[in-house]
Amino acid sequence: MIPDIVKPYKDHPMVNNKKESDLERLDEKDLNDIIRAEDQLIRSVREYYLDKENRGRLTPGQFSSSILNARGMAFLDVAHYKYSVADICSDVWDITPTTAKVASFNQNMKTSVIRKLADCGIVEFDSQRQNVVNYMPYPVGSKLFVLKNLIDNQTLYTKQANHYGIVGMVQDFPELTSNLETNAKQHGSFKIDYQALIEIDAIRSQNIRGQNFTFSRGFLTEEKSSAAWAQVLEESDNIRIALKSLMDLQGDYGGFISHPEIIKATGWNSRAVSRLMRHVNYLGISRITHTLEMKDALTRSISGTLLNLNYHDLENAQSILALTREVPETVDILNKFIGGKELSEDELMEEFDNTAVQQVKNSLKMIRLIKKDKLNDGFWELVPFRGNDKFINDVLAVVAHSRRALPPDYDITNHLEDQFKKVDEEGLRKRTEQMKFDFFEKIKDEYIK
Repeated sequence: MIPDIVKPYKDHPMVNNKKESDLERLDEKDLNDIIRAEDQLIRSVREYYLDKENRGRLTPGQFSSSILNARGMAFLDVAHYKYSVADICSDVWDITPTTAKVASFNQNMKTSVIRKLADCGIVEFDSQRQNVVNYMPYPVGSKLFVLKNLIDNQTLYTKQANHYGIVGMVQDFPELTSNLETNAKQHGSFKIDYQALIEIDAIRSQNIRGQNFTFSRGFLTEEKSSAAWAQVLEESDNIRIALKSLMDLQGDYGGFISHPEIIKATGWNSRAVSRLMRHVNYLGISRITHTLEMKDALTRSISGTLLNLNYHDLENAQSILALTREVPETVDILNKFIGGKELSEDELMEEFDNTAVQQVKNSLKMIRLIKKDKLNDGFWELVPFRGNDKFINDVLAVVAHSRRALPPDYDITNHLEDQFKKVDEEGLRKRTEQMKFDFFEKIKDEYIK
């Protein structure tokens, strides 16, 4: 039976000509579990290799299947609004950083990714494979790519079977590490595969009351853990008070707060704030990521929004929240996009500060929210097929909430100074260990019986 996710696209010629037996498999649990795990793996791989200090410590070959899937899905995604293969590959290069050089990346795209997309009938190219002629709708094509090139390719699947299995088992709740090993699809390589996931911070290991548990990195910053963190930070020592005040400010800011904003709020210097952010990231309550300008930031999941989209949909989407604070005109410009309107850059220049318009344009282009090719003609148009209207509404809703908590003229300068005056780094390091222990104790009582 054709699954519901396929039915809206059944009349598309590149879907209609596929074997019904393949289409019937596109809503199978194993495939859905792998794609869900893939989102977490690729996000972790991406953040890992954006930090150039990591590039000699772990070879991308250990995640070759994930990287292949990411590049295939990203190519199909970009092909919805670009036709030149060279231009599409340029975008895919930006999305999937590894240790590869541009020349080897282009060769891999040509001999592997593009060939597989063509062989599966997901993307149709001209005779020289220099331009896209037609493509399968993303919701179907992305799943078919993973089905054909991972699940049906035992060699590739075997390489990362343990990764998918481990991440899949701990996505929603912690699991005994011994159970992960018992259920491993490839017992001989379990320890190596497990350690690789630890290295890219996709999972974390913790001993609780004599038992070793594994947690998804996402679990630690998502809604299920919020109550436990709140209890941990309720105690009245100076360090917990300071961290709670920082987390409260981050929440008021929509779950995303940048390194410069923390400096401004705490009065600490840049190096001290960098160390503070590393302690918070180690603790697990919030995660280090990057703004569009590649400055460090702390992020937590934002419940009920698309601001945590998986990486092949929108690039670094949450960072738009920092943009709305740094460039207030962003909110009014985003409002003009409601209803999918095309915006004239000249008209925006007449209405808003020119520097602000350029900053917003460059940021939306980096997020891949607007079509790059239309910018040369002076027009801003949303990239289709990404739920961009809903995304913009989510951004505006979060910003509106933040503005109720923090009015537009609210100044965070030294807002946390009193709390952080009483914090020293050695005390922070020691307390971090204790808070981490307290959190896992509460999680054990809540989720692990």
